[in-house]
Amino acid sequence: MPHNSMKNEEARPYGFDPMNDKLWNTEEVAEYLGVKPDTIRTWQSQRKIPFVKVGRTTRYRKQQIDQWVEEQNVSVF
Repeated sequence: MPHNSMKNEEARPYGFDPMNDKLWNTEEVAEYLGVKPDTIRTWQSQRKIPFVKVGRTTRYRKQQIDQWVEEQNVSVF
């Protein structure tokens, strides 16, 4: 019986990318942004950084973090 050898990209619905779609924890976001985890927690409690709640845990989507970083750019006159 022939095996259907579909590439991983084709098998993922809607361009699912595990690196970008994975929910990150506070420590992972802090490392990615080069700040301390307490800074991320402060930003989260002040609603300055996008996050999602999964039960009682706080998680972050890389795509939303990247977009948020871009929105933080300051124009130079």
